[in-house]
Amino acid sequence: MKKLSIFLVLASLLMTSCLKDGFNDFNALNYPMSFHGDVSPTLGVPIGSASTTIFDMLQMVQISYAKMEVDSRGILTIVYDTAMPWHINLENSNAKKGGGAKSDIVHTARNSFEGSVAIDLFDNMTFLDTTHIEIDSLLVYFRAYVQAQADDSTIAKMEKYHVHVYYDSLYINVIGHDNLLYHIYPSANDVLDSIPIDDLINGQYITLFNNTDISEAINNRPKEIRYGARMNIAFEAAFFAASISENDFVADSIGITAIDIDGNIKVRFPVSAYIDNLHYETDIAFEPSFRLDDLIIDSSMIYIDCQNGIPLSLLVGAQFIDANDVVLCDILDPTPTIVEGADVALNPATNLYTATTPRQTLVQVPITKSVFESLLKTKKIRLIAGLNTSSTGDPLHNRVSIQGDDKLDLRVWAKLKPSYTLDIEMGGSKSTQNGQKGGAR
Repeated sequence: MKKLSIFLVLASLLMTSCLKDGFNDFNALNYPMSFHGDVSPTLGVPIGSASTTIFDMLQMVQISYAKMEVDSRGILTIVYDTAMPWHINLENSNAKKGGGAKSDIVHTARNSFEGSVAIDLFDNMTFLDTTHIEIDSLLVYFRAYVQAQADDSTIAKMEKYHVHVYYDSLYINVIGHDNLLYHIYPSANDVLDSIPIDDLINGQYITLFNNTDISEAINNRPKEIRYGARMNIAFEAAFFAASISENDFVADSIGITAIDIDGNIKVRFPVSAYIDNLHYETDIAFEPSFRLDDLIIDSSMIYIDCQNGIPLSLLVGAQFIDANDVVLCDILDPTPTIVEGADVALNPATNLYTATTPRQTLVQVPITKSVFESLLKTKKIRLIAGLNTSSTGDPLHNRVSIQGDDKLDLRVWAKLKPSYTLDIEMGGSKSTQNGQKGGAR
């Protein structure tokens, strides 16, 4: 209908031109007439809008092992959570014996246990020589449910022979992305209080690490956190009243045949940080659901209107990549494009700097002939982003906190210049009734 209206206007102009020379010229309209040519109108076409939260953005970083939580302050927290069971069989135990810490302890049966949790937060991030990160905290919480397999008389026997159970030699180590081991929290001398006998028999949660802060490890880009402890069964002098082996004494005389430990470790990362020049790169498969070679585009531009309510500035680049992993072209103008982070201010309720006013950035994606030709060969799109936290204006307190409801609003629209080839027959008694031919190229 739009093309038909254009042609009606053109027809009116032709008629006006003929009538200026008199009515006799009107007879010319009895003969076949046609209009040929190319037009290239400029169209503004809304494509859509979207709102992406910080949760969505973190999924782009492919942190598949983690879950997102919001703490009591409203701050986004990345949580790695895993569980691991241990079974200590005292009937066939390899427990190590050794002197106890107290003078009245004669022998101690020791069983160490350890585990690990994988951290994939930094897998696609590149730490440059100029990269610097500061965080408020990276917290490790570990508790274990402990229960002994014992007979009904065990409590009385343990009290009789002055046997008690406790943990020591707690540690946390970090494996960085350089595959080196960093000793973060070695504490061989730390000893937890003895587990009450009733709790040992009936089952009890024992907290080994209570939100221990290992934020010093952040610039090593942790990819694995290892942890461990040692369980001790301590025997006082009353034990030697029985002339039997230590493990036999535990299993046969006391009646404890095994101890089960169900450990649960959480690594919590409240996103309250200062980030400078952190880079991220990922490839996105390009699998269009239509035939690209069916499209012929003269010159177009796609605009992405960004309203960034997240206190992170993004330095964004994007490239078309072919099947041989060769870069065909950049697709942002300019490259890279800066998407400014939200303005921040100190929240007096939490004493944290959080986002206040979103910042607007207009990103341009020109679909030129060369870009379009590259698009035909594209197998994936490579996204390259640099991250910097918004400035607080306070050099002594430069960390910003990301809230669970921080988001990036996007509005996408296109400025298109499609070409049309026109072949329109109009007027005259011998003209056809088809009205118009041709169409968009």
